[in-house]
Amino acid sequence: MIPLIFGFAFYMITYYSFLSERFEVHEFMAKFKDPLILSPMSAFGCIFNLAFFFLLLKFDKLKAGRGVIVATLLFVVLTIYTKFFA
Repeated sequence: MIPLIFGFAFYMITYYSFLSERFEVHEFMAKFKDPLILSPMSAFGCIFNLAFFFLLLKFDKLKAGRGVIVATLLFVVLTIYTKFFA
């Protein structure tokens, strides 16, 4: 569960840092709910989680790596839902 929260927070902070000149925090959160924004950002979270997965495998943390894969699969489901059904 921690990789899911960490990945989600990472790409929200990254995205906000690029748009901080144009939006306040409440405007950013309203804009973030847009499916045209949420889908690519959740795909970005998947890539970050996979990089984190391979880092955990290198340090032989197999159970933590399993958790990262579950979090990545949840991101994939979110991405597919927002891309095709929202």
